[in-house]
Amino acid sequence: VRIQATGVVTVNGIISANGSTGWVDPGSQYSAGGGSGGSVWITCNYLAGSGVIRADGGVPVDWANFSYQTGGVGSGGRVAVIYDVAAQDAQPVPPVFLSAAPGIHPTYNYFFPQWGEAGTVYLPSPRLMSANLTMKGNVVIPSFTNWSLSSLTVTGSWVRIVSPGLTIQITNNLTINGTDRYRYRLETTNASLS
Repeated sequence: VRIQATGVVTVNGIISANGSTGWVDPGSQYSAGGGSGGSVWITCNYLAGSGVIRADGGVPVDWANFSYQTGGVGSGGRVAVIYDVAAQDAQPVPPVFLSAAPGIHPTYNYFFPQWGEAGTVYLPSPRLMSANLTMKGNVVIPSFTNWSLSSLTVTGSWVRIVSPGLTIQITNNLTINGTDRYRYRLETTNASLS
């Protein structure tokens, strides 16, 4: 999916480039795994709205039917939102959900990271990184070296911030909502947290 705009891009619905569901051959004992996520590339003056932009991995057929040798889940794809940094900074942080997650097991409803890896969410600045973080995937932001907040809540997300040398300073509470370590987590690459 490619969107090129000179003004605002407002997403109140869903822009999806998800991987497909695996296919089963009824004449055999095998089925294909889910496809990997595709790509969503948006260029705009700034992003607004409260919708969803996703390129998630696909899932295999329903694994409750164990008579089939099923494939795994697909890895996440790529989401890139390239906005004018000054224009985006002048706007409120939009609650748009960005996701490049791997597929989720259709029967047991959890991630199998050994079969599907998170894709990439690319942003030109940390403006969309709010104190209520709702993203899924490897978040890549060039020159993102310092992130200071009073508190941080991660809800319904698996976020890996790929910014070597990043320092995250949280004055009060860090809260990760969810009990499944595969589905709800915050990871960093060569960063420090205090």
